[in-house]
Amino acid sequence: MRINIVARGQRSLQWVALVAVAYCLAAPVFAGEGCRIKGIWRSDEARTIADMKKHSQLTDKQIQALANGFFGKLVFEFTCSKARTYREEEGAQSAAWFPYRVLERGSDYVVLGDSKSTKAEGLRFDFVGQCFKTPVGNLGFSEFFCRNR
Repeated sequence: MRINIVARGQRSLQWVALVAVAYCLAAPVFAGEGCRIKGIWRSDEARTIADMKKHSQLTDKQIQALANGFFGKLVFEFTCSKARTYREEEGAQSAAWFPYRVLERGSDYVVLGDSKSTKAEGLRFDFVGQCFKTPVGNLGFSEFFCRNR
């Protein structure tokens, strides 16, 4: 009888060890998901203009004005707790870091804001492959940003 208890106890220990190993292997994956936005992201002019032409509430004249070099210059830079944004020609040193917090997170998006922001006031980033898109005001289209490689 004592042998069965020991054998059962060993199986329990093996199960606990297996779960612990699985957790340790998976922890970096889950931790990385929490900071998916980390990195340097550059505005993608072509994708933004295509989205603007397809979904915009702008007139043709306004679209033409914005399609001539307005997009494609902005950079977002994120750590897991701070962000900064700047125009490429100004350089990173021109921008101050500011803290942010995650207000909401889903499998393909994140909503960020400052310490006083509500979810409705936050800025939404929808992930699309190696890029994300974020709404441009209430104009009906999004600006796309892709990871800097």
